[in-house]
Amino acid sequence: MATTSPPPPPCNVVPILPVQCSGERERVLLLIFPPVLRRAFSFILLCALVVMLVDNVEKTNAATCNPQELVPCAAFLSSGATPSVACCSKLKAQQPCFCGYVKNPSLKQYINSPNAKKVASACGVSIPKC
Repeated sequence: MATTSPPPPPCNVVPILPVQCSGERERVLLLIFPPVLRRAFSFILLCALVVMLVDNVEKTNAATCNPQELVPCAAFLSSGATPSVACCSKLKAQQPCFCGYVKNPSLKQYINSPNAKKVASACGVSIPKC
């Protein structure tokens, strides 16, 4: 004698395990996380992703701070002469790093010098108050 499987439950009954219900597959996830909780979980996940991306951008910016990049400006920083285009582009690229350079005792004198302020002004770069 052949055994038959029980008939699928009616769709107004919420199954505990995934079962066939009127041709649609019910998921356990829908039972555990109602729509309100799924939205909250999605929002929390999105916030965590944004925090990770912002943290990664800050680390990337910190990794690009290299005082050696300002070598094209060395002659202009010592003389106060009008800087070259290459010097100005390097100054603009390194501008987010200036506060870090000011905190470094071996670089502070160069950033705070009158010639550095002239060169920065000629390039349209401001030296921040740190």
